[in-house]
Amino acid sequence: MNNHKMSQVLLLLIILAASSCVSQTQLPDKLLGTWRTEAIEYQNTFFEIRSGLLVLGGMTGEVQNYTISKVERKKLRDEEWVLYTVIYQNDSLQKFEFPFYFSQAKNGVIVFKNQENLVWKKEIQ
Repeated sequence: MNNHKMSQVLLLLIILAASSCVSQTQLPDKLLGTWRTEAIEYQNTFFEIRSGLLVLGGMTGEVQNYTISKVERKKLRDEEWVLYTVIYQNDSLQKFEFPFYFSQAKNGVIVFKNQENLVWKKEIQ
C-alpha cells in the first residue's frame, strides 16, 4: 500500500473513532423534559433536562439547578443504547458527571450507569 492510500485509511479510522464518542453542550430534544421512575424508593424524585440546565429533585422536596458545561455521547455496539455523560457544575464551579444510558425503545427510557435495574421514563406533557 502506498503512502497516500495509507494516509487515507488512517484518516478514515480517525473519523470513525471520533464519531463514536461525540462531545457537545446540548442534548437532543428527545431527552429534554422531566424524568421519573416507578421505583418506590425514588417516588418523590425526578430529574429534568432543559437546554443547558440539569434540574435534580430530591426525596425531601429540594430542587437543585446545575449548568450543563459539556455533554458526551457514545453509541454502544448493540445499537439500541447510547451512553450520555452530562458534565455539569454547581455555583462554586465544581464539576460533576451524570452518566446514563438512553434507549428509544418503549417511547424512550433512561437507566443510570450505576443503577441499571431502575428505569426512568419521561413525563408526557
